[in-house]
Amino acid sequence: MNPVEDTFASDTFRRVILPGIVLAVGVHPLIAQWTGPVESLYGVGPALMLVGEVIFFGLVVSSSVQWIYYVYEGFRLEWLTSCAHKRNKARLLNLKRSFGRLRNIQKPSQHVRDELFKVYETLLDFPVVSHGDGSWKRIAERTTRLGNIIAVYKLHPETRYGVDSILYWFHLLNLAPDRVQKDFSDKIAFAERLVLTSFSGALFAVLQAFVLIGFGIEKWFRLPVFVTLRVGPAVSTSLLGFGVAVWLLVLHIGSVGSSRGR
Repeated sequence: MNPVEDTFASDTFRRVILPGIVLAVGVHPLIAQWTGPVESLYGVGPALMLVGEVIFFGLVVSSSVQWIYYVYEGFRLEWLTSCAHKRNKARLLNLKRSFGRLRNIQKPSQHVRDELFKVYETLLDFPVVSHGDGSWKRIAERTTRLGNIIAVYKLHPETRYGVDSILYWFHLLNLAPDRVQKDFSDKIAFAERLVLTSFSGALFAVLQAFVLIGFGIEKWFRLPVFVTLRVGPAVSTSLLGFGVAVWLLVLHIGSVGSSRGR
């Protein structure tokens, strides 16, 4: 491939472009009326300006990937994921009860065995912690499903083999065959694209929510308008719904993909 094709095919470029497109969809309608002077100053058209916005927003989001992971795992802005933590604890408890009930059925049918396998697979999304007496317990270690799946990867070597995966992982990876290293890099890049895209959807949904609040204040309290936007409440409501859908759907796909990739 030539250099241009290499650039567009790179994982780094796709990691920037996908979240950049999502953010540009939500943010461009809010800033479109102010891009005219920039277009005139630099002699660029609206299409090229939109491409610039996609790249700019994508770079901003991708440069914060570690912080975004911390948010999704519950280490930053804990109040955002506190409800998810309660939900995951309740979900784990229900899964344990279902697993125990299905396992104790005498002469289970094929349907029961299939259900037992599904419950067991879902339980694997939660990490295991060991006690001093040799026993172990499956817990909701992190606040979100994605956070618990990541905890599974990190805690499994320690609970099973007494190996600190964070300390030794990259040493082991350097000794792995090239095929294994490439497969690992591809999966990491795929997961990062989904996490960044999900976060971009959540971010622009929040922005559109504030815009709707502004429309409501203007309508109900008759306060003066300081900024007039080209979009109205109907467009902002649609964009808000789109942002929420991207946030939840892409995060769900990323969680399922990470779970299946164990």
